[in-house]
Amino acid sequence: MSRSSDKKVIAFVLKGYPRLSETFILNEILLLEELGYPLHIVAMRNPGETKIHGDVERVKAPVSYVPDYFWQFFGAFMLSHLRVLLRYPLSYLPALHFAAWRSLKRWSSSTIKRFSQAVYFVDRVVPNAQFGQYYAH
Repeated sequence: MSRSSDKKVIAFVLKGYPRLSETFILNEILLLEELGYPLHIVAMRNPGETKIHGDVERVKAPVSYVPDYFWQFFGAFMLSHLRVLLRYPLSYLPALHFAAWRSLKRWSSSTIKRFSQAVYFVDRVVPNAQFGQYYAH
């Protein structure tokens, strides 16, 4: 029995993909695929680089991009917040409280933006995949 048939998918969560400057991550992905591990790449943004490593085309794993522009995707983010709140209220509410507190403490909207991306990921990507592990860079 091959590893891909007896293991759940590994979610490979990255800040951006593909990135020429992070060839070591590309090498990890290719090695894991060679060993038979099923992967799904989740990128918090598309870096939009014009030059990419030639080996990117060898990657078999599907890639999901989480929206990076908060205001441009405000409606999608809010819908995901509502759905996750209704599905997981006991987990969502403390996480929201922490994200809001941290944003106010640091006078930065970055935490709320990243929290919204995580909520979107839980709402839109996780239900469509059979993730057994999460690996973040």
